[in-house]
Amino acid sequence: SAPSEAGTNSAALQISDGLSNVLLLAAGGAAFAALGGGTVSHAATETTASHPAAFVAVFLPMAAVALAGAWVAARVRPA
Repeated sequence: SAPSEAGTNSAALQISDGLSNVLLLAAGGAAFAALGGGTVSHAATETTASHPAAFVAVFLPMAAVALAGAWVAARVRPA
């Protein structure tokens, strides 16, 4: 981009980064809770555990996002 647009572009990237972090964290937390992740029982004798599908449903999409980010970052060349 042109030097006169560098500040605007930098601010847009920071806003995009923050917004995507918030949205992915909220979606991941909602999926985890909906699938029974982090289930807690208040009864002393009852034992509960998190459902493995909750972990899979959160970690696989997040890993895909991380791999996509690594792929995009590898395409960046120094100026």
